[in-house]
Amino acid sequence: MAYQKPVTLNCPSCGAPLEFDGRSSIVRCRFCKNNTLIPGLPAMNEATPRASLDEVRLLAQNGNLVEAIRRYRELYDAGMKEARDAVQALADGKVVKIHRVYSGPLNAEETSRVMEEVKAMLQEGNKIEALTHYREVNDVSLTQARDVIDGAKFEIKSKVLVNAAGPFVDSHNELTGQKTEHHHVFSKGIHLIVDRLTPNRRVLTFFADDGRLFFVIPMGKRTCIGTTDTRVDSPFTEVTGEDRQFVLENINKRLDLPKPLTKSDVIAERCGVRPLVVKSQAESTKDWLQLSRQHAIEVNRQDTHLSIFGGKLTDCINVGDEVSELVENLGIHLPYSEYKWYGEPQPAIKEEYLHQAKRMNLDSHTSPEADEYFQGENLTRDGAG
Repeated sequence: MAYQKPVTLNCPSCGAPLEFDGRSSIVRCRFCKNNTLIPGLPAMNEATPRASLDEVRLLAQNGNLVEAIRRYRELYDAGMKEARDAVQALADGKVVKIHRVYSGPLNAEETSRVMEEVKAMLQEGNKIEALTHYREVNDVSLTQARDVIDGAKFEIKSKVLVNAAGPFVDSHNELTGQKTEHHHVFSKGIHLIVDRLTPNRRVLTFFADDGRLFFVIPMGKRTCIGTTDTRVDSPFTEVTGEDRQFVLENINKRLDLPKPLTKSDVIAERCGVRPLVVKSQAESTKDWLQLSRQHAIEVNRQDTHLSIFGGKLTDCINVGDEVSELVENLGIHLPYSEYKWYGEPQPAIKEEYLHQAKRMNLDSHTSPEADEYFQGENLTRDGAG
């Protein structure tokens, strides 16, 4: 017998080694989920989806349920619940719908066939099943998007969908049919912008009358003061007279100003909501100020969908790192995952930038009323001037 050199099989999509047992010519990569057709196998090893299902049905009807479930999962890369439900249906003599297995990118004929299958499911009212089938065949998620300015519509294909819609996470999950353990309740906060109150460059912190932290933040020639913490039912909010009066009263009590601030001193107002994460109705009704400002991330592995709840701007880097790790755990390779893209540049880069700015005499092009300007080699944004 002639010696045959062993051949290593790698996924043509991601390059990972394929786990090939010789029983089927179609191998699914456990990393990127790409289906690969192994050439050169005898025709007897080519099991069609229908013939394979008949094999599972025979096992089920003969009482070999455990083996039938194992074989179903092996053939169709299904989860335990899906396989158990399908095998039970087969044992009861019911019809089980399966989809064709496609390997690699679809050609024109296969694409047309898949779209006909999807259309048939939509005509039957099975929208979720149609989207699931499309995603499984193409190994992508399909998202409908609309430009609110000109009304143009787009289809966005993705291998994972991260719902980072802030206070709109729950409403977005309702649109996509996602069921989550966590949800949001909303806290409204406002800030008032007034003329500079103090030459101090540091942020001043107090406790307001309701026990919350109260800030005086220098912003060049202005000062930002606040905030409030009011429970609201909707992320769409506005500054009320009561909100404004609360902030003015607290700043007047805590700073020895030449004269008390009034509504006429307010230059601008800022208003928004904090999405606070809760897990149950009971938790959402407990002491308002004791609710966590931390974040939570829920993962739907079947739909490759992530939902980010809660969190604070000051924690955004940690949230991003956590999301990146979860995405990689879903089998999606992230290039340059160790690259530090945030933070200050290297000192040499910053020095060169300031040097070039000084040579260009940028101060001569800066308005005297601007909050940001150069002093020697230091770009400043504070109350000094």
